[in-house]
Amino acid sequence: MGRILVATLVAFASASVLAQTDTTAPASGSPKPRPSRAEQREFPGLPWGSFRAFPELTFWTMRDDNIYAQRSGEIEDTVYTFSPTLLLQSDWQRHALNLDMGADFDRYQDHGEEDVDDYWLGFDGQYEFTEQTRLFGGMRHTRDHEDRYVAGTPGPDQQREPTRYDHEEAHLGLASDLGKWRLRGGTTFDRYDYEDATATSGARIDNRDRRYDLVSVGLRAGYALSAEYEPFVQYATDQRRYDQPINGTGFNRDSDGYRAAAGLRFVRPRQRLAGEVFLGSLRQRYDHPGFSDVRKPYFGAQLAWRPDVVTRIDLYIDRSIEETTVALDDRYAAGTLDTVYGFEVERKLTSRLSVVGHAAYIDSEFLSYPR
Repeated sequence: MGRILVATLVAFASASVLAQTDTTAPASGSPKPRPSRAEQREFPGLPWGSFRAFPELTFWTMRDDNIYAQRSGEIEDTVYTFSPTLLLQSDWQRHALNLDMGADFDRYQDHGEEDVDDYWLGFDGQYEFTEQTRLFGGMRHTRDHEDRYVAGTPGPDQQREPTRYDHEEAHLGLASDLGKWRLRGGTTFDRYDYEDATATSGARIDNRDRRYDLVSVGLRAGYALSAEYEPFVQYATDQRRYDQPINGTGFNRDSDGYRAAAGLRFVRPRQRLAGEVFLGSLRQRYDHPGFSDVRKPYFGAQLAWRPDVVTRIDLYIDRSIEETTVALDDRYAAGTLDTVYGFEVERKLTSRLSVVGHAAYIDSEFLSYPR
């Protein structure tokens, strides 16, 4: 099943333009794909003690012709989102510490019951043992919601409002440059804590059986052939553990797996181009005997291009296994294999005002489920 999401003409007043992203981190298992932004910030930030502040205000609008992803009787609406954010970056000669916080306030033009207020607060940083070796880590708390168009999500005829959940994240790792070798290893932890919801009848919907932990350990080794090209190999585990079986059943959704790939990271300064591509395999084994093991190709790509000083184009491809609540009678889906193809284009109007267009196509394959 495929779905196209389009957010066009995203206008924002911005105190920052581009952030630097390290694409060597091991995958957490359930990434939310976003474009890589490989260039340095053009705005120097506002001095604040030993930090520099990058405040940003973003306003964007999206037209959705089927907000509940229904096969018939589609309902369309326009969504307006206001997002204030603040990033604090240390201005030290050694080591680094970044603090970021922000919120997304979604307002529907005709369906106010879908309005949500999301927010996040987190930090990350690194400690340099030597010029070649550093310890990195971070933590983040996110208050989020589940979009109604996600397969298996209760619609407005079943549930009054979108399901809310808390997402806790943490990561810790070590990176080292040994000659031309680029080595990196680390672990990530994600906790998804879903809240109970309210049915249209007023009854409580128990979501305790949806709460789970995801733990990943990853390794990556790259070799710098030149200043422009770095081939690499990477491997990451994927362990998912639920607090309890599905309510009223002995249905166990725990699973274990891995992602292995080889790829190429590249930087072409003269062409203002940077990115990486990789190809490999993924596997996920479910504890429930009714679920088949998953063995699929694993691939991805990130590309950041600056054709001129006022234009940025990001392209990305991402593939991951996601959890799902899709079920028919007593038959449950093991999960979904989501492949995302997307792009984002930004055009600077002034030093603090830009217009952005974003679109993504998501193809979802339901696992161990006749759909």
